[in-house]
Amino acid sequence: MLQHVRFKYGCRRCDRHAKHTSIITAPMSVQPLPGSHASPEIITAVTVGKFVDGTPLYRMEHVLARADIPVTRGSLAKSIIRPAQLHYSRLYKALHQTLLSQGLIQGDETTTQVLKEDGKTPQSKSYMWCYRSAEECEQPVVLCDYQPGRGQQYPQAFLAVYKGTLLTDGLSMRTKAAKRKRVRSFIRRSNTSGRCIRSRCLRKRCPGRRDTCGLSIPFETAAQCAAAGSLQEMAG
Repeated sequence: MLQHVRFKYGCRRCDRHAKHTSIITAPMSVQPLPGSHASPEIITAVTVGKFVDGTPLYRMEHVLARADIPVTRGSLAKSIIRPAQLHYSRLYKALHQTLLSQGLIQGDETTTQVLKEDGKTPQSKSYMWCYRSAEECEQPVVLCDYQPGRGQQYPQAFLAVYKGTLLTDGLSMRTKAAKRKRVRSFIRRSNTSGRCIRSRCLRKRCPGRRDTCGLSIPFETAAQCAAAGSLQEMAG
């Protein structure tokens, strides 16, 4: 059992001679969820069990019940949702700003399923948009942005103020987003190996090459060009 001890102080002289004695109570230690019994250790254990170990909340509920710990899956869900609303969102915004300060961002989207969402059936597709900085940058960041679709408005909103280089595949939605948001270069993958990509919007050659737009170049060369600032700003 976790106990929090809070000392109370009062003036002995005032207690003997005054009509009223002020009592001062030591402040409560900062709690991750005000009004909740969830400690940082509990929040961490539930979050890791759910998203790292892949254990459903109803299964956690049964495991705790066998240990005579009556916790409902609703309470377990709140220990994940409430910290995200109170704390993780601020951390996410800080990481987002750090990511937008990088000279090169790699982005792609993948399908995901949400069983209960307003205006959508459980069988419909939703998308997780993933963005990451270059592997060898000083402050590497990987962020996921959940969206109900794959329209161009989603990367446009996420990269609204970004003026660096976006490295991604040839999805037409991102092509439009890149042109509208002044991303300096849009590079398309030409095969599934990830080792070779096709330049679509390079206005000038990369260092050490005399070829113009339209040829395939190694991934490392494109990343080096972007890091060196040699990719020219897109027309329009």
